[in-house]
Amino acid sequence: MLWENGDEKLQNPFNVLTDYSVKKPKSALLICLLLVLLLMPNAMFINFDNSEDAFFPDNETVRLLNDVEDEYQAEVDFIRIIDRIEEGDLKKSDTWEELATIEATLIDNENLKEYQYPLFGVQSHNGLASSAMQWLMYQDPVNAEKWMVNLSQAIAETSVADNETINDSLNNLSYAINDIPSLITINGSTLKNWDTGNPTEWLPRLDDGLNI
Repeated sequence: MLWENGDEKLQNPFNVLTDYSVKKPKSALLICLLLVLLLMPNAMFINFDNSEDAFFPDNETVRLLNDVEDEYQAEVDFIRIIDRIEEGDLKKSDTWEELATIEATLIDNENLKEYQYPLFGVQSHNGLASSAMQWLMYQDPVNAEKWMVNLSQAIAETSVADNETINDSLNNLSYAINDIPSLITINGSTLKNWDTGNPTEWLPRLDDGLNI
């Protein structure tokens, strides 16, 4: 192929290389070997990441797990479970019960119990089911409304109580304090007995990050 450039005609450089390799194959092979040798020192700077972490998406959750792994790499091994669900399945109680069962099975596994490390507070696990359960118990503003209203009312009554009503006010305040959910460790039995209710009611609040 010829390229016209004014009055000159330039030959396609690929054709030139092809003709040269046909006419002088030994020289062409030698040049290729020299080019490879020149490029070889730079090969050490090419990094191929074929580790397990390379298959996970680059998001905030994965980066947090990677930071934790870097911190406890020598002492802690992580078990990750991926449960594939269809779009909209998180709005179904069956899906949350399945997630809770999977997490409970992992927690109650006799081969893993002695190796569990309380990395997440007092728990060795941080699954979707246990996270949702704890949010419903302690942070959901709708579920907390009843005991918060009673507590606020008891505090208000105690603050204005006189000598005759102070004992009754303190008793009411004590009852209101007892209504505050106690912190518990989420274990296998807790997950298996979890009443998920209607996820379509509380899931939007969880997605919106609503907390007390």
